[in-house]
Amino acid sequence: MLRSHPGPRGGDAPAATDRSELVGEIRALQARLAALTEQVGRNDSLLRKTQERELELLRAGSLSQLFERLIAGLRSSYQLDDVGLILHDPQHEIRHLLSGDGLALEQPPRVCFVDALTTVAPQ
Repeated sequence: MLRSHPGPRGGDAPAATDRSELVGEIRALQARLAALTEQVGRNDSLLRKTQERELELLRAGSLSQLFERLIAGLRSSYQLDDVGLILHDPQHEIRHLLSGDGLALEQPPRVCFVDALTTVAPQ
């Protein structure tokens, strides 16, 4: 709460200590606003990057292209040395779909199909 003192014209004026408290509070709020504005900029950039990756995935013409774009996109977006994809495919449905892409005998690079997740992540 502001304390008032008579001003030069007889009106009330905030005390000097109250002014310095207000100035400090304003500076703190300005710093907080600047930090939040910076965070918004980073979030906006991440959103745009994510949307670009999603559109790139949607443009894939085949399942094998989808895997390639997914892996390459993750490597690029997160600046990783390597990315692998493990797919739980107990009924071999995904592998059958890939055979329609002409990849019946070979797995796409960096993609591993497993029948049971316990083979890669024991419980």
